[in-house]
Amino acid sequence: MNVNLGTTDVDSPTASAVGGTVNIRSKTPDHDFGVLLSGSAGQFNMMRIAAKIETGDLTSTGLRAWFEASRATNDLPYNQYGKINKQQYCPSSQHLAQLAA
Repeated sequence: MNVNLGTTDVDSPTASAVGGTVNIRSKTPDHDFGVLLSGSAGQFNMMRIAAKIETGDLTSTGLRAWFEASRATNDLPYNQYGKINKQQYCPSSQHLAQLAA
């Protein structure tokens, strides 16, 4: 869970809100190791790259985690003086010992 105080982030669905934002991650880490890479490009020199790594089960008790990072850049469509350069990092871990018991 992330709590952003003050104004919301640019990509928030409530971009015109004056209060903070609460972001809840609900992804459960996978039991198997895996890597996901994603990239995209578009108008106004938009480029985005993202990667997610699933550790899989690290111990016999079910300790596992995932890590995700992304970077997005683009020129501003409404003027030529600015540029967006955004980086996000999302670590998560979960201990699931005796979940099925």
